[in-house]
Amino acid sequence: MKANSIQMGLHQKIRYALSGLFLFSLALSLFLFTPPAHAATPIEVDATISNAVDSQFSFATGANANKPGGVVGVALDGEFIFQRAYGMADVAGAVPNSITAPFYMASVSKQFTAMSILLCQERGLLSTTNELRHFIPELHTNLNGVTIQHMLNMISAIQDAGTGNKTNNANAMLSGLVDEAQWAVVTNQLPVGSYMDYCNMNYVLLGIIVERVSGKTLRQFVHEEIFSKLGMTGSIK
Repeated sequence: MKANSIQMGLHQKIRYALSGLFLFSLALSLFLFTPPAHAATPIEVDATISNAVDSQFSFATGANANKPGGVVGVALDGEFIFQRAYGMADVAGAVPNSITAPFYMASVSKQFTAMSILLCQERGLLSTTNELRHFIPELHTNLNGVTIQHMLNMISAIQDAGTGNKTNNANAMLSGLVDEAQWAVVTNQLPVGSYMDYCNMNYVLLGIIVERVSGKTLRQFVHEEIFSKLGMTGSIK
């Protein structure tokens, strides 16, 4: 009876924790987290965990298994106790998800760009109070006064030029902003620092600044200075 009571208490704690762990687990999957070498094949000895997570992925299980899904990992005391892939990684190509499937990070990459800027500041390569045109002087002079801090905080009033085109690289996006000339600033967001607008161009420019002051591509920088040091060996493809 005592053993059963302990087991029921553990199950209850797990159920309460799952609601918080769910979003955290999804975030981990975006980073393409690869289980450490000592992690065994997913352990699913407790149907409570399995059923609870499955219930959250009803949109990609059963009759919906051929639809877009996701990957979930649940860890206890530093060890994976549950891992499962749901739905398809590529619907058109009929490729199912797996726990090692790569995910497009999209705007999750912004936090790593910001961290790269702060690492560069820590090494004396720049200051967040520096102006944008100090590093990218080819931009129009009406961007004078825009600082790195403004861009980090999305209060720069910079025009979003071509960032919605996923085939564009950072240099092509920069060229588009240069071509905007005096229209590179959104006038109804002036003065700079007074209006917050989520704009991808801020982080495109921050990435370019990291490259110019470090002498490395942003990919190289985050791999060497962040991912490799954290053991995130599967985070760049």
